[in-house]
Amino acid sequence: MQRSSVIKAIRVTHRYLGLLFAPAIVFFAFSGAMQVMGWHQTTRGSSYVPPRWIVEMAQIHKKQTLALPAPKAQKPADDAGDTRNAPMPRKPKESGSKFVMQCFVFVMSIALAATTLLGIVMAFLYGGDRRITCLAVLAGMLFPLAILFL
Repeated sequence: MQRSSVIKAIRVTHRYLGLLFAPAIVFFAFSGAMQVMGWHQTTRGSSYVPPRWIVEMAQIHKKQTLALPAPKAQKPADDAGDTRNAPMPRKPKESGSKFVMQCFVFVMSIALAATTLLGIVMAFLYGGDRRITCLAVLAGMLFPLAILFL
């Protein structure tokens, strides 16, 4: 087999595998960006309640299911466990570097989604059979959805 044939086979394999997995890459990059910023959860003392679709995306990302866990039951306050006068545990101080890292990962996730979408556009514009390109992207969207909703 000639070197040019091998390179062409690698390019074609790369194109169609990339198209097949592109929808999942975009989904996981987007849901990961939301998770790194903490938009999928409520924190103690906050009035923020995340939208259900963000919680469901995070659940798919973390647990590969749409089944949301039951909310944790609040413990009833009793006299034996009364901690009103007990000192509050101190929350460790978060360094500024954590926020910078969160921002970096957030931007990286958005860039991954954007470059993946650009790859899909390039696959349609620069060669290859458009029908196979469409089928690969469609299969990449429908297969995980079918599994998720079975």
